[in-house]
Amino acid sequence: MQLGAVLDTVIGIAFVFFLLALASAAVAEWLATVFKKRAKYLLRGLADIFGEQSGSVDGADRLEACAQSVRTERGLYQQAMRSVANPTRSTDRRLDRSTFLAHPLVAIQAPTVAGGRATRLPSYISARTFASVVLDAVVPDPDGTTSLTTLRERIAAARLPAPVEGVLLTATRTAATSLDDVRTELEHWYDATMEGVSGSYKRWVKRWLVVIATVLVLSLHVDALHVARTLYTDPAVRAAAVTVAEGTRCEGDRAAIESCLDDTRAALESAGLPFGPPQGCSWREPGTCLVGRPDGGAVSAGSAVLTLLGLALSVLAATFGAPFWFQLLTRAANLRNTGRRPEPGDGAAA
Repeated sequence: MQLGAVLDTVIGIAFVFFLLALASAAVAEWLATVFKKRAKYLLRGLADIFGEQSGSVDGADRLEACAQSVRTERGLYQQAMRSVANPTRSTDRRLDRSTFLAHPLVAIQAPTVAGGRATRLPSYISARTFASVVLDAVVPDPDGTTSLTTLRERIAAARLPAPVEGVLLTATRTAATSLDDVRTELEHWYDATMEGVSGSYKRWVKRWLVVIATVLVLSLHVDALHVARTLYTDPAVRAAAVTVAEGTRCEGDRAAIESCLDDTRAALESAGLPFGPPQGCSWREPGTCLVGRPDGGAVSAGSAVLTLLGLALSVLAATFGAPFWFQLLTRAANLRNTGRRPEPGDGAAA
C-alpha cells in the first residue's frame, strides 16, 4: 500500500465531503433567511428575558401542536415588526419585549429599504445594546453620579419585568460598585441567556442539514465507498481529483459559492468520479436509482447493502460541517507536501 496513494485518496474523499457540507450549509442558511429563523430565535430569547411566552405549544396531536406553534410564531414576528417599524422611547419607564424592540437603539439595527422602512427584524442584538436599553428605562438621564441607592429606588419605581428587575437588584446588592458594574452584570446575563438560544438554533440547523444532505447525496448519488474505491484504484482519476481540490477556493457570497460548487462538481465528474444516477436507474423502479442495476442484471444483497452504507456515510460526513473537512484537507495536503522532492543528481557520487 503506497502512502502517497492513500494520502491522495484521503484528499479526494475529504474534498468531496467538504463540497457536500458546504452545499448543505449554503442551503440551510438560505432556508434560515427565507423563514427568518435567526430573528425568530432571537425573539424566543427575548421572551425568556422579559418573562413572556415564547410561542411554543404543547399538545397531544404533535402535528397540530407544530402547526399552531408556527402560526403563533408568525403572529409574534408580525407584532414585533410593528414595534420596530415605529421606534420610540417609552415615556412611562415601562419595559417589555415590545418597548424594547421599539427603542431607537434596537430599531435602527433592523434591515431597511429606501425610505427607511424596516423589512425584517434584526437577527442579532449585542449585549451592550441590551444593557443600554434596560438602563435607559431605569435611569433615562444618568449624570455620572448616580449612586447604587438611587439606582435601587429607580428600579423599584420602574415598570420592569420580574427577571430583569431581579438581575438588576441582585447586581446592586452584590459586587457592583457603580453603574458600569451593573451594566456588566446585565451584559453577562444577556449573553448567558442568548447562548442557550444559540444552541437551540444550531440544533434546528443540524436537523435541516441531515435532510438537505440526504437530498443532495441521493440526487447526486454520492456513494462514499464507491468514490473512495475509485480514487484509490484509478491513479488518473485520483490525480485529477487532487488537482481540482488544490485549485478550488469556494468563497464569497452565496451566489459565488453556488457557482463555484456547480463548476467544481462538473470538474470532478470530468475527472472521472462516479456522480449521478447509477447504471440502470429507471423511474419505473425507484430502487434501481438507489443501488443501480449493472448491465440490466440483478443486484446482489451484499452490493445493495454496501451502496446504502456508502450513501449513509456521505450523509453523515456532510453533517460534520465544511470547517471540519477543510481542516482535514489542509492537514492531509501539508503531510503530502512535507519534505523536498529530491532533485536530479541528488545523492550521486561526485
